[in-house]
Amino acid sequence: MKRDKSVKKLFLISFVAVLLIFAFIFRGLLKYETRNLIGNRGKAYGRCENCKQYFKDEVSTQEKAYKSEGIRPQKVIEDLEKLKEKGVLIELTSNESYRLRDMDHSVPYVLPKVKVFLDLLSDAYKLELNNQLVYVPFVITSATRSKRTVRQLMGNNINAISNSAHLKGKTIDISYKEFGDYNGQSKCFVMALEKLHQQKKCYVKYERAQGCLHITVR
Repeated sequence: MKRDKSVKKLFLISFVAVLLIFAFIFRGLLKYETRNLIGNRGKAYGRCENCKQYFKDEVSTQEKAYKSEGIRPQKVIEDLEKLKEKGVLIELTSNESYRLRDMDHSVPYVLPKVKVFLDLLSDAYKLELNNQLVYVPFVITSATRSKRTVRQLMGNNINAISNSAHLKGKTIDISYKEFGDYNGQSKCFVMALEKLHQQKKCYVKYERAQGCLHITVR
């Protein structure tokens, strides 16, 4: 009987240890999902109708974007801050057109042309609304990453790759889920983005699992 209790105790300790290791390895993903659960409690998740049809720039296209112009990938976030201080990168801030959510694996520092693109996108979105619907700001959830944060994210995000376009200062993620039950606005936003995509002003990858549109400015 005493031996049985010791075996059970050892099994329980081993089980808890495995859970703790799992939680540590996937801590980023757990934090992301918990924040989404709390932040969206009682709120409908937005849908991305036609996104699978419109936005087909998959990994090969993103790798092409990685090789084209942009900053040299930086080792750590502090290196990106230095580029901002030098004026190579600028900082995005929330405004009446779009909002920035807290970022775990990136910083809102981008090349100036990204800000120009966002202004074009918000203007195109307003045109699609055609004064028939109230303007709902879109939400940017990720921007420029360092090599270190890309490595960290690769353990939590199936869409993360080592040659991530997020390293080059010209890529952002915009959440379609954040539109919630504003379906009309979501459709107008997607149409506006598709028009800019057709005009070859950006690459767009539809990331269903992450609830966002991965956008690289061309």
